[in-house]
Amino acid sequence: MKIIMLTALSGPEINLNRNDPHNPSDAEGVRLCLAGFAKPDGEEAEALLAAAIPQAVADVDLAEAKAAEEARDADAAKAAEAAKAAEAAKAAEAAKAAEAAKAAEAAKAQQGGAKPAKAPASTAKKA
Repeated sequence: MKIIMLTALSGPEINLNRNDPHNPSDAEGVRLCLAGFAKPDGEEAEALLAAAIPQAVADVDLAEAKAAEEARDADAAKAAEAAKAAEAAKAAEAAKAAEAAKAAEAAKAQQGGAKPAKAPASTAKKA
């Protein structure tokens, strides 16, 4: 595939400047054109690029859908974690209130105002 570079590209084995012609493999030429680093040079290159565009669009759509799904999963996990934390805080608050009530009852009993409440008797029959 023949392409014309729109930007400079250099590496260990290549050094291309703007407007340099280049003859990479078809796959590399398509990637460079789709990325905006090059433009096709000739009808054959344009045909290869036109054939590759629908697949590239499908790949982008698939990647976007996957990213959206991962974001939804992350949001759901955060919400579940927040719900667990709220439930734990509520349970801790209830335990604290029960402990405070028990302490108040014990204090009242020590002052002679009332006897501490007994636990309910077991409903099991004795033999």
